[in-house]
Amino acid sequence: MNEYLKKFSSTHPHVADTLEDIKNDYDKKMWHNISDKILNLVTEDQLSGLDLVDLYKNFISSFELRINSLKLGKLIVEISKKLPIDYHNDGYNFVESINDKLQKKDKEASCILKSEMAYWKLKGGDLSNCKKLLEQTKETITELGFVDNYVNACYYKVYANYLKLMDDPNEFYKNQLLYLAYTKIEDVPLIEQQSIAFDLGIAALLGDAIYNFGEFLQHPIVESLNGTQAEWLYRLLKAFNRGDIKEYEQLMNTYQNEINSRPALSEKKEFLYEKVQLMCLMELVFSKPAHDRNIHFSEVNQITGKSEDEVEPLLLKALSYDLIRGVIDGVQQSIHVRWAQPRVLDKDQIGTLRDKLGTWLDKVDESLKFLKQHGSEDVVETEEL
Repeated sequence: MNEYLKKFSSTHPHVADTLEDIKNDYDKKMWHNISDKILNLVTEDQLSGLDLVDLYKNFISSFELRINSLKLGKLIVEISKKLPIDYHNDGYNFVESINDKLQKKDKEASCILKSEMAYWKLKGGDLSNCKKLLEQTKETITELGFVDNYVNACYYKVYANYLKLMDDPNEFYKNQLLYLAYTKIEDVPLIEQQSIAFDLGIAALLGDAIYNFGEFLQHPIVESLNGTQAEWLYRLLKAFNRGDIKEYEQLMNTYQNEINSRPALSEKKEFLYEKVQLMCLMELVFSKPAHDRNIHFSEVNQITGKSEDEVEPLLLKALSYDLIRGVIDGVQQSIHVRWAQPRVLDKDQIGTLRDKLGTWLDKVDESLKFLKQHGSEDVVETEEL
């Protein structure tokens, strides 16, 4: 082993001091220190993936089961990520060989490695076995009940990429957001942030079950699109989320080259226009006070641009998609909305909600004053808080 480390250090002098430090900790059996230092070495991009595999097989493997299993899982994933993309058979075998040793010892660590094995199957185009590995991983995570955030992040990252290839924007959107929920944004490289944000934005537009982008738009990852060639997508998402049809039309015209160059969007312009109209309808409902949600067809016609004959079919779609619940009055040409799909609000929408609460509090004060002036002796006055 000493001869190997000397030889490796001579061919990689830029990490010689680090390896010497690790060797000293190895001699003292300071496994915790070793695992942290090796993990730092791997994540600092000082060695190629193939060099790291060589280092692992000839040095790290001699004490792999002595270090924390979760750290070992993270270490293997970091090495795996640096391997060439066409290395999928050997990459899969490398990760699998470690999982064979860990799966009985630590199920959480095994979930990390199985997710990475699934990723290699995905990169190799073996979607069937990728899905099987992901199903096994999810089953184990469910059985464990509570696992480290990194375990969930590994699973949802691979599953979201699988759903992207399966062209399922609704499920992709949900699972990619779950990946972000378990991942610190600073741990994601900027170029990867931009890729995730772009894919999420396209999925948000194309998903036929996604009518609120608030959770995504409030996540810091969306800011990675600002100042890039994909900034048009960020602006389009904001217009959609506000239900701003005029802004949507202007952006579609301004960025028609960008949109037309993407068949997924250009071929669904009719769907996108109807979607922004439905989100405009939801914004109208949200703006109404809870006690006065009787909306006339003419009001819907005015804000959505739908003709009078098209308003009722639009409302029926909103009801069938469970975006709103209520009763249509065909005689009065109106709809009474008793419920609207919950939404993650942006700052402007929170401002509207604040104004509503202010109005409600004013009415409560008026009722209290009336009771004090005209109520019977049975009315119990309460002190102001």
